[in-house]
Amino acid sequence: MPNPKGRVAHSDFRMRVRGFTLIELTIAIVLLSVGLLALTGALARALHATARARIAHTAMRQAEGVLDSIALWNGPTSGVGVGPGYRLEWSPEPCAVGVCVRVLVIVERDSVSLLARGAP
Repeated sequence: MPNPKGRVAHSDFRMRVRGFTLIELTIAIVLLSVGLLALTGALARALHATARARIAHTAMRQAEGVLDSIALWNGPTSGVGVGPGYRLEWSPEPCAVGVCVRVLVIVERDSVSLLARGAP
């Protein structure tokens, strides 16, 4: 409300001013920081999963190559192969159709076993 000199009183001026308080800005910054931190963590997990999938794909292709080589040479054999981020182990074992070759593909802590029919 204007006083006799035509000026707005100090208390009226404070009521009309709009804006953010320091506590509101602090809370907003904390919430943004938490959101960015969560986004960064999700991105890191996605990058790790992509790299691991690439390694697993390469290891499976190598395992298929081992099985093809064994089939081409017409006889089971055993061996070990190591690549960047994976390990292959293959060995003959008896199965219902004669002799089969089992290839164990190990990527990080997970493993997959492939079984292929060898020479009868």
